[in-house]
Amino acid sequence: EIEVCDGIDNDCNGLVDDGLALNTYYLDSDGDDFGDTNFPLDTCLLIPPTGYVVNANDCDDSTAQVSPLAMEICDGIDNNCNGQIDEGLAIITYYRDADGDGYGDINMPLDTCLANVPTGFSINALDCDDTDQFIQPNAVETCDGIDNNCDGEIDETLTTATYYPDTDGDGYGDPNSLDILQDTCLMTPPAGYVANSFDCDDTEMTISPDAVEICDGIDNDCNGLIDDGLIITTYYLDNDGDNYGDSSISLDSCSLVPPVGYVTTAGDCNDNNNNIHPDAMEVCDAIDNDCNGLADDGLPKNTYYLDNDNDGYGNIDISIDTCVATPPAGYAVDAFDCNDNAFNINPSTNEICDNVDNNCNGFADENLPLNTFYADNDGDGYGDPNVEIYSCFATPPAGAVITNIDCDDTNAAVYPGAIEVSDNEIDEDCNGIDLFLETKIYPNPVTDILFIHYDYDGFVNMQIINPTGQLVRQSQIYFNNNRTVLNVQDLPRSLYFFRFLDASGKQLHVERVLKY
Repeated sequence: EIEVCDGIDNDCNGLVDDGLALNTYYLDSDGDDFGDTNFPLDTCLLIPPTGYVVNANDCDDSTAQVSPLAMEICDGIDNNCNGQIDEGLAIITYYRDADGDGYGDINMPLDTCLANVPTGFSINALDCDDTDQFIQPNAVETCDGIDNNCDGEIDETLTTATYYPDTDGDGYGDPNSLDILQDTCLMTPPAGYVANSFDCDDTEMTISPDAVEICDGIDNDCNGLIDDGLIITTYYLDNDGDNYGDSSISLDSCSLVPPVGYVTTAGDCNDNNNNIHPDAMEVCDAIDNDCNGLADDGLPKNTYYLDNDNDGYGNIDISIDTCVATPPAGYAVDAFDCNDNAFNINPSTNEICDNVDNNCNGFADENLPLNTFYADNDGDGYGDPNVEIYSCFATPPAGAVITNIDCDDTNAAVYPGAIEVSDNEIDEDCNGIDLFLETKIYPNPVTDILFIHYDYDGFVNMQIINPTGQLVRQSQIYFNNNRTVLNVQDLPRSLYFFRFLDASGKQLHVERVLKY
């Protein structure tokens, strides 16, 4: 039977309505001819079943008043299913009026299509404090530190003044106090306050703009200067008592007498040593004794070289110039050591066979008898006769051997005495011959391409016989350098016998092959 759209397995293949084109319909619960995309029905019926429609455009299938053909109204619902709510309607912004003074809070807007002002809201946003009905644009500004009329200013149009605390009662206020009365509308300063800010120390009554400056390290008259108008002398710390002070540690004072431990002369470069000062004599001690910025200047100098291995010969690259008459510990007069980390390497040492320039003449192992070795690159113990290596050592260096009979020094499996692998075009045992031992057919089992190695060159008759003795293929195959290739992809999966015959029909070889 031919399968038809009837909900029955007409052709008895175990499937109902299979192979028929499907149509998708959507549930229309509210009957407005627009379906719900969340409730599809796939069926081979050409017309939608009852309660279903061909489209899925309804955004609310629970009410017929919501569909793509409905008109948008101000109700907070997407009536026409275009993805927007109350679109196309005039929107009015109202503002919360919590204190009921007729002025709204700009920080609490309400955007709505409602034409009438909702309860608790105002059409304006002019209230600056919606918690107090006496603070709004129609209020009168009073001296209370509050913006009563919401114009952004506090106590504006009122006369203001700034008062400063006068803690010491000298008639001058403290400009740095945290208790300043800033821009107050009070007409007279409160007790303990004054109208000026000229006091530089509001804890001391004797310090004020009216005081006289004296030599005490204090700004007595509050003009920003200490001991100004008085004679100032600079003194320098003389820690070591050599009458020369440290230029970096000074003291300016209006006192005519130096403080204890200070002098009027600077220039001491080490104020912890009374033998070091500008009048001292320079001696050879690596110290700037006379404080002229140079150590050991004017004294004769000698050059010594670092002798790290203490063999009496120094490193020419590391030297010191000093006024000392003898080399310091670890230094030498001679600078010809070529390895200052080895005691036995210097110009006085005899050359030995160690690949090192022992006597520092620029050559290693010179004038020593040499032995000949051969490179063993593949590490099989046999050397390459074409690569000679000369060394004064009695034993071969790494990578070299005494013998030179390797016929391939790039392959560790090739050397005299190696096991010969037949028919691989490699002379493993270096006897000049690649041994051929047997016929090979591989891979076996085979799926498509078969490789055959046979001790023969030229044409051979080949028969392929199945297990029942039937001849399934017969052809001539050609062996070139003992090798040929067959494509057996067309053979059915089975076990076969491959027979090789000469021109007279004599059997030369039989091989069993499993075809997958």
